[in-house]
Parts: sequence; structure tokens; C-alpha cells
Amino acid sequence: MTSLKILKREFVYSILPFVVWEMFIMTTFVGNLYILGAFIGFALITTWIIASYHIHSYKSLSKYSDVIATFRIRDKLFSNIVSPILLYSALTWFLYVHNEMILEQLTIVAGVATFFLLFAQIRASYSHQFKIVKSTRIVFKLVDLIAFYALVASVSMTGLSDLMTFIITSLIAFLLLLHQLVIHRQYSQHALIVFILSFGTMLLTGFYLLPLNYFIYPFMQSIIFYLLISWWGVKLDGYNNISDYLPPLLFALMSFIILVSF
Repeated sequence: MTSLKILKREFVYSILPFVVWEMFIMTTFVGNLYILGAFIGFALITTWIIASYHIHSYKSLSKYSDVIATFRIRDKLFSNIVSPILLYSALTWFLYVHNEMILEQLTIVAGVATFFLLFAQIRASYSHQFKIVKSTRIVFKLVDLIAFYALVASVSMTGLSDLMTFIITSLIAFLLLLHQLVIHRQYSQHALIVFILSFGTMLLTGFYLLPLNYFIYPFMQSIIFYLLISWWGVKLDGYNNISDYLPPLLFALMSFIILVSF
């Protein structure tokens, strides 16, 4: 199957969440219908995951050989199973608690585009059994960033106490940083130290930024989360030049300036 056909097929699949999410924001789509729609969307995502694994988990090592390489579920658990479910769940909850039409439509467009990249990357990942390519890390970094913002923003909108908001958002940061650790397949002592420092930074910034309103707080935390996982990726990939750390910092500063201007 050519790359163009693969992209076309994954684009069609990525339209399914679009249909479900558009139904969510309809004023008449409430109550039990919302729960049913969320379950249908979850079932569609799960079906795609199962079908993709069933079709592509067996690969011939060579057209001149009968040797077949197989993928175990645990090898692709976090990247090919947890990531799409996490992204769908986070964006679905976000759309449920927010009522701003423009923000909802932007979220849906961003979600569909991310799902398209994620589906295409998962499909391509079955061709890379023994390595994680750079594009794979970029896509999963984007997935975790969007999921982090959606989850933190949703928690901020639920009206919980500051203490509960801090605890839940800290747990979200912990799990998504751990997800990045697994995606990078880094389990050394050095990676553990980087993880602890990153999580500690999220705890400190989360504590001091907590008094901000429900709109500013998720954005600020997301900018810091992006900066940490970007620097983390640079460090774990073995780059030590200062210039390699500048692009994420400049992008974070640009995002901060845009946020402050509002």
C-alpha cells in the first residue's frame, strides 16, 4: 500500500472523532445522549486500535524470506494504545465542560489534525520495530501537550478547591511525564533524575500559578510542560549544544508574550 493511500485512509478515520465531537457541542445533545456519544467515539477509537494491530502486527522481514516478525502488545502499549485513548478522553472532557463556541471549534480542528498525525504515525510505527524515529517522538509530544492542556483546563473549570485542583493537575503532570519517559524508552538513572527534576518543576510552578484564573492557569502550565518535555527530549537524544535548547525556549517565550497581550 502506497504512502498516499495510507494517509488517505487515516484521514478518513480521523474524521470519525470530528463527527462525534460536533454532536457534543449541539445544544440538544445533552444528558444521556452525551454519554452515549462519548461511548460510541471511544468504541470507534478502540476498534481502530484493535484493527490496526491485527492487520500490521505481523511483518515479513524480507520479500525473499518466510521469516515473520511480530509485535507484542506490551511493546506498543503506551504509544499505540494509551496515546489515542488519552487524547480522545481529554478532548471529550474538555468539550463537555467548556461552552465557548469558537474555542470548541478550534479544539475540534486541533483534535482532528492531531488524530490524523497520530493515526498515520501509529501505522508507520509498525515499520520500525527496533527503533523510535524522531517524527514519532514529535507526534507523541504533541499528543501529550494537547492532552495536558485539555485535562488541566477541564479540572480548572470544574469548580474544585485550589488544593484539589493542585493535586489533580500534579497527578496529570506526573502521568504524562511518565508517558514521555516510556515513549523515549529511557529507563536509566539519568532519565529518572531528569523525570524527578521535571516533575518537581511542575509542582513548584503549579503551586505559584494556582491563584491565576481558569483561563490563564492551564495555558501557563502547558507552556512550562512543553518547555520541559522539549528540553527533556533534547537531553535524552544526546544533544548537548546550547543552540539545541534555544528553539523550545523561544517558542515558549513567544507563547507567553501572546498570552500576556490578551
